[in-house]
Amino acid sequence: MCSKQLTIATLEELDFSDAAPYQVLSLPELDERLALLSSARSVWGVDAASIQPCTNPAESSQDRYAIEEWTIGNSTWKFMSVFDGHAGHELVDYTVHHFPSVLRNALGELPAAGCSAEAVSELLVKTTTAFDDALKDDLLAILPDPQILASMSDDQIRAIINDGGKNSQAVLRCMRGTTLLVSLLRDEKDLWVANLGDCSAILGSKSSENKEGWHVDVLSFAHNAAVADEADRVRREHPGEPECILKDRVLGSIAVSRALGDHTFKLPRVYTDRVFLNSVPGYRIHSSVQEFSPRNLTPPYVSNVPQVRHVVLDGTNEHRLILCSDGLPEFFCREPKDVDIAAVGRALLKAITDGQGSTVDKGNEALRILRFVMRADDAEQFSQWLNLEYDGHWMDDTTALVLRFGHA
Repeated sequence: MCSKQLTIATLEELDFSDAAPYQVLSLPELDERLALLSSARSVWGVDAASIQPCTNPAESSQDRYAIEEWTIGNSTWKFMSVFDGHAGHELVDYTVHHFPSVLRNALGELPAAGCSAEAVSELLVKTTTAFDDALKDDLLAILPDPQILASMSDDQIRAIINDGGKNSQAVLRCMRGTTLLVSLLRDEKDLWVANLGDCSAILGSKSSENKEGWHVDVLSFAHNAAVADEADRVRREHPGEPECILKDRVLGSIAVSRALGDHTFKLPRVYTDRVFLNSVPGYRIHSSVQEFSPRNLTPPYVSNVPQVRHVVLDGTNEHRLILCSDGLPEFFCREPKDVDIAAVGRALLKAITDGQGSTVDKGNEALRILRFVMRADDAEQFSQWLNLEYDGHWMDDTTALVLRFGHA
């Protein structure tokens, strides 16, 4: 369990018990290193930073983000997104390159008179589910019949799916997965947030008369099997299957309960046993897949239907919109069901607006967030987060986007 008092944990407190050496650097050196490793930048008025300090190529970050600004009709739309990939890079790379344009084109097809809050919310749901369904359709175009698939030899299947081209990519995109967190801001008046998975969207608002600080709204939903609401939903959808949620994971395997991809949990078991397990490259650990595959009785278990929030903004207020991958709250607590995202949001807003920064952040508030959670006030702790000589992950991939808008 995590402490009820919100504090930033050390590596030791987060149960990273493998002792590894690290070099203690000066704070200016650490600030330079953080800015470099996180590729901190500002795009369309959005500050962005994303980091995985482990230098082992096999552990490279699977976080991605996209920031765009669109003019559609008489409105200006600000698009922000964070995608936290898992099990491999193929799907998250495909998603970050294709989803923004798919959504933009769908928005452009809405008639101006029909661009209501409800219509945009519905469009976000339909576009997201259709994007994921298309991944499945690409695979089924290759191997559409489960009965025929069951009768084929492994060699026959491998010859089809491991072609090094279109077929292989279709298979790999279904095997891999990614969360999705998208925000749409229209004319700084209307804000929509849609998500699959456990990334977070936090809206901070403050009026000039407010002496109490920031009002915080969490606009995302925690789609994790350790969260009671999501676990109960999966159980309702699969009555009589006590192992649909096992050890706070879907089928005892995957933490997120909604995602793009992850068709191992969405297609009949035969596709895992005969297609995905014959793919090259394949799963990282075949034995774990073989362990949970028999529990796949009535798919899908992982949903591709996002939840959407719409907020009408007060134009007289100052706002900060923070989008982040789940690596950021993990600096406070690694137990999803125990994380208070609103409290995390208040801590982050205080950190980025109290004037503390470095000579290299140049006002980049996403970089200020990373400095805050990595204990930039303590050279030894900061050094440990950035410079650990270790071949595996000691922290999750971490991405933060910050948009400032409204009246200060």
